[in-house]
Amino acid sequence: DLEYFLAQEKKQLNVGFQLGITKQLLSVMHYIHRNNVVHRNLTPRAILLDKKNEIKVVCWTNAVYVVPNLPPLVTRGLRYQSPEFAVYG
Repeated sequence: DLEYFLAQEKKQLNVGFQLGITKQLLSVMHYIHRNNVVHRNLTPRAILLDKKNEIKVVCWTNAVYVVPNLPPLVTRGLRYQSPEFAVYG
């Protein structure tokens, strides 16, 4: 996970690496928010990093689907399950 990777890196990360991770994360957040899903547990431990420095966002158990144009109290009980969790969980 990203938290472990950052703990192992004793030197400062280069700007290109930081921008790459940030761009990927913003892309993921834009996609899920555009589809009315809120992650609600985004921490460095919820971001996996592969050998190509590509991220995977995990820990979707607290994610919720937000019904557009309804107050948050109405939508609080609706839970979103990622396709991976629905199939393998």
